[in-house]
Amino acid sequence: MPMMIVTMLGTGIGGGIGVVIGNTLVGIFLGAFVGALVGGLLLPRIWRRS
Repeated sequence: MPMMIVTMLGTGIGGGIGVVIGNTLVGIFLGAFVGALVGGLLLPRIWRRS
């Protein structure tokens, strides 16, 4: 569930980046990739600490 939220958040950020770049599709893919990367690498570490 948290992974899905992070991916959606990343996609939203990517969409915003895409609008700035002028290529929304690339931005959404980039955002989804970054969101998945952050969800896969950073969230488990934060979970372990708390």
